[in-house]
Amino acid sequence: MFTAVGGSSVAGTKLKSTSGWNSNGNGTDAFSFSALPAGGSNDWGDFNFEGFNAYFWFYLGS
Repeated sequence: MFTAVGGSSVAGTKLKSTSGWNSNGNGTDAFSFSALPAGGSNDWGDFNFEGFNAYFWFYLGS
């Protein structure tokens, strides 16, 4: 995915939504991916880092 959008140095900005990110962290959403800053959850079901991070799982196959 990083290669397809221009490399890891620009992927975050190009894939992030244009709003919702804290600390002027909004992206350009150049590919209509609209990654939202939903944060993540821990083993107890608590959510944290909303507005600052987005976590994704990638399946690489076997």
